[in-house]
Amino acid sequence: MLVMRAYDVEYSQIAGLKIHSDDLYDVEATLPAETTRVQFRAMLQDLLSSRFNMILHSETKQVQGYELAVGKNGPKMKHTSQVIGEDHPGAAASQRSGPVALDREGFPVLPAGRPGYESVNGRARMQGTNETMDEFARKLVNQLDVPVQNTTGVEGRYDYSLYWASTSADNAGPSLFWALESQLGLKLSSKRVAVTMIVVDRVEKPSEN
Repeated sequence: MLVMRAYDVEYSQIAGLKIHSDDLYDVEATLPAETTRVQFRAMLQDLLSSRFNMILHSETKQVQGYELAVGKNGPKMKHTSQVIGEDHPGAAASQRSGPVALDREGFPVLPAGRPGYESVNGRARMQGTNETMDEFARKLVNQLDVPVQNTTGVEGRYDYSLYWASTSADNAGPSLFWALESQLGLKLSSKRVAVTMIVVDRVEKPSEN
């Protein structure tokens, strides 16, 4: 997780890192008030190098993934009415307590106008606000566990709500692929894509503070 945040990559883009379930660490640090995300990543990279003696390199590989494109009838996503920064309050996933409300078909109900994701009994719903197509493609990576390349050519930021069934049971609901095209006007096609990999050459357990 530290490498993912430091280099802004997904788990599938990291190679050579041997992970053990008991290798958990607490990191305590103080950031200047005006620290940007780019600066924060640089700080994490320095931490990995200095505290874990991590040596790594990047390389590009062709791997099996998906291409995200516009469907035959065009996109059905709603333009964000107000352009706001990436650190606005709505950019964080919605926080909820207690049981998740379900609609009549058993899909989770999320607060209107708030980003978030919920999955209950194989039925999932994901909402986004103020997102670009690149950001949306990265969310699909989390669902598919393979790279997703944005080739839509669609600019701007959008709000959306997407629901699908992750189970193959009869009448469970639309698959993610069907839901993307019918609800958002987007489609996924299987394709080998170029991916930047972070290859860890060496890493050591940190010494005591």
